[in-house]
Amino acid sequence: MFVATILAGTLLGTYLASAAVRGAVLPVILTGSSRRPSEEVASLLPGHRCMALVGVRPVSVLSEPRAGSRRLGPAPDPVITADPPRVVNGYARTLQRDGQPGWVPRNRLRAWAVAASPGLRCLPARMSDSSLGFTYAHPG
Repeated sequence: MFVATILAGTLLGTYLASAAVRGAVLPVILTGSSRRPSEEVASLLPGHRCMALVGVRPVSVLSEPRAGSRRLGPAPDPVITADPPRVVNGYARTLQRDGQPGWVPRNRLRAWAVAASPGLRCLPARMSDSSLGFTYAHPG
């Protein structure tokens, strides 16, 4: 479980913080969503992880874990899932930015990673306006 503590002030909505992870302390850069610069990371979402979309075709978030169910909109990238993902009928349960559940095909998701920055971690977070967003941590 991550515990983040803000150590320094803001710089365009970015916060320098540290996170304790099973006894290790990692520096963390906390960033808000791009919707409003006034949003801040309020807390991390334990038990959840970021996953990346696979492929070039758009992925729709569905209302139920079955083909033909109502489309809720395009899947964001990254996607928030439980850790490990909850899969039903080949669809992984996701959380949308408003906290509502949705479903995407499990075969369209992979572990989140950035090749240009090995070790960078994406962490789902609750923002100060209660929406869901992300923060990113780089060990070291």
